[in-house]
Amino acid sequence: MSRTTTIHNFKAWLKENGCELHDDMDIAYSPQSGYSWIAKKDIAQETEIVSVTEGVCITRDSCRKLFHALSYTPLREDILVVVYLALHYNYDNQPDSLQRALKHRAYVAMLQPIGSTLTTLYWTPTELEYTQPTSLYNTTRERELQWQRDYVVVTDWLASNGLASFSYDVFKHSLTMLSSRSFPSKLISGSGSRNADTSMSSSDNTSGSSTPMLVPLWDIGNHKPMSAVVWKDSIYTRTSKIAISLPHGALEGSEVFNNYGAKATNELLLAYGFAVDNLEYDIVPFKVGAGAGMDFSQRKQDLLRKWNLLLEDGSLCTFNLSLTQNMPVGLRFLMRSLADENISDEGACSLQTLDDSPSTNQDIEFDLHAALFHMLENKAMSTSQTLKTLLANRDTVRESVLVMLQSLLTNQVIILTRAVDAIEEVLERLSA
Repeated sequence: MSRTTTIHNFKAWLKENGCELHDDMDIAYSPQSGYSWIAKKDIAQETEIVSVTEGVCITRDSCRKLFHALSYTPLREDILVVVYLALHYNYDNQPDSLQRALKHRAYVAMLQPIGSTLTTLYWTPTELEYTQPTSLYNTTRERELQWQRDYVVVTDWLASNGLASFSYDVFKHSLTMLSSRSFPSKLISGSGSRNADTSMSSSDNTSGSSTPMLVPLWDIGNHKPMSAVVWKDSIYTRTSKIAISLPHGALEGSEVFNNYGAKATNELLLAYGFAVDNLEYDIVPFKVGAGAGMDFSQRKQDLLRKWNLLLEDGSLCTFNLSLTQNMPVGLRFLMRSLADENISDEGACSLQTLDDSPSTNQDIEFDLHAALFHMLENKAMSTSQTLKTLLANRDTVRESVLVMLQSLLTNQVIILTRAVDAIEEVLERLSA
């Protein structure tokens, strides 16, 4: 099927289901960027460019109702959307009752071909090795193992219900589509319009009652950080639709971008398969150590748990280093609490208040910061060396992956170096 036919069928399906693409907007395709939104004419400010009915969205609730209606035994809810999507790839082998319920074939035809995405789960072992100094290496491997375990659960479920199975590649692809294209389901449960520059973070998809959902047509727009778009939920539109508008409009012939929010490079590579110029809001996840809480007194463990610095398993929390927080206040207070057995949070309303209090044992606090300094300095040097090795052996990785790795490692080195400088300032203050 040609791209033109695929787009035509998709637009016809959208229209049949009450979805709208503005008359001055179109869907285009290029090998470099895939499908995208293009302005056919100048688009005025505040124009609503796309709207999608709630019934077209693929949500956990809609899939739960579908599988329940078909009298199938319960499937684990966190993979309902993935299984529904994956079943479309084996449509012809499914029973008639299920075929009638698989209503997103025109949408699935618009998705990237299986295996064509470049999330880190599709990198070669050699390419992935270059992420060793970062948290992305273990996160990628853990995700792959979890998805393989999930696939066993799904194939057992399919067999128990007499349904045709699909391959692990299809399952992995469907999971990747959800991770790279999903929106928070709270958009159709309602809480007002959302400026995509600021409203959506990585926690939105999993916090509260919101879960990841797929929104055909919304996900055609390529991602661009700081792109000015406004997401309007069904309460804001006062209809059964959710919509996107352009506060600044668009020029004829220009690509119109969606914006999934400010995301760190780690998350972009793991879930989306691309990198952007995002140093200002990139992060380096950093953990002081596992099991450290076992050495704390019960009183201090309670204190750290109160401020969410100690996890239930006794390990310390992960801190996100960034250009705006070279040394997060939680990490600074942790250093303070490690140095002072008698530290108290009496009367404190925030960690900042506690951090501003005078140190009671500067010598121990100096030693702790010195250890932290060397820990982060070594991490920065290791990451820098990996970047040099990558550039010296650039022919061992694909060009597209090389660009992503350079972005990841360069940002990590800059952020870690700034953190080292910040700790050095603390050391100078404590030694004064």
